[in-house]
Amino acid sequence: MAELQKNNDSGMPAFLYLSNSHKCIGDAVSGERKTKKELIYELDVLRKRCAELEEEESSRLRTEQALRESEALFRSLTENSPYCIALHDKDLHYCYVNPSISRVVGLPQDEFIGKTVYEVGLPLEAANKIDIMLRSTLETGCAQDAELSYPSSKGPLFYAWRSVLIRR
Repeated sequence: MAELQKNNDSGMPAFLYLSNSHKCIGDAVSGERKTKKELIYELDVLRKRCAELEEEESSRLRTEQALRESEALFRSLTENSPYCIALHDKDLHYCYVNPSISRVVGLPQDEFIGKTVYEVGLPLEAANKIDIMLRSTLETGCAQDAELSYPSSKGPLFYAWRSVLIRR
């Protein structure tokens, strides 16, 4: 059998060599000898695994594209809605508010994120009512409806309010 050549940098074998009989190939890393049939089988397994990985990657890319499209649709609907729309996490912190809420309350959208209804400076009566509705929705899983008044420079504004649970 020909001598094994070493890679100068790592000391690891750089080549696989055929034995003198050409029936076995030596694995330069493990020293294990495999027949041509075993190597062809392993190559076939590796090709199948590569095909699986390519399909998984393709599927992941399709899923990411569908998510981007879904997010764009959500934003298009909520950002252009005249209705106030908000999403809260399970601890009742704002995760999202649309521009309508921002206009009514007078705060930029990003100042709501991560805060509760009390922390954004809503009037206490309105904050209490919203908090009770959100907690009830979380506990029961049922939609809650109420009317809410909010003070403005032109007098109180009245809103129909609905709280629904979004299951993930």
